[in-house]
Amino acid sequence: MAKELRRAAKPLTDRGAQAPSLEGGSATDDRKPPHYRSLNLVTRSAHRELLIALQNRIADKELTVAMSTYLRCLWEKDGVTQRELAKAAQLVEGTTTDTLKKMENSGLIVRVRNKQDIRKINIYLTVPARRLYEQVRDIHMEIDAIALRGLSDEDISTFKKVIDKMTENLAADNMSARGPSGELGS
Repeated sequence: MAKELRRAAKPLTDRGAQAPSLEGGSATDDRKPPHYRSLNLVTRSAHRELLIALQNRIADKELTVAMSTYLRCLWEKDGVTQRELAKAAQLVEGTTTDTLKKMENSGLIVRVRNKQDIRKINIYLTVPARRLYEQVRDIHMEIDAIALRGLSDEDISTFKKVIDKMTENLAADNMSARGPSGELGS
């Protein structure tokens, strides 16, 4: 996966295509509209680079990006169900199943049947996983520092406000697109 991410991260110009500029259009084509670098493309590119940076730094710990996300979520709130964990991680529950099996086999989590509701199984971090998460948290801070290099505190604050507002706007729009069941197209 890391290999695929690195390939995807190669600049377009290295793969024979002309990379667009932020102003719209490429250096050789000024006919592109100003929105050529859409929010989706810009945020996706930044997110991809963050994922690559993280995967490169956690690979030697035999972790995936998804595992590090679950470590963080369980660090913040231990003893949740698989469904609650998937929701907190903003990942698909089916993906969660496979990743949790790997984490359990690696000794990072334990599953314990809920005493109040025997149908539920709660997931807990092990002591080694807690120590590992402290290392992963430091890696996240290092990556943040790299990503924010050269930006003022005001730039960072504005960026966070803008991203939060965009997320709020899109979440509200997505909720309005969902029917009573909460599923799209209902």
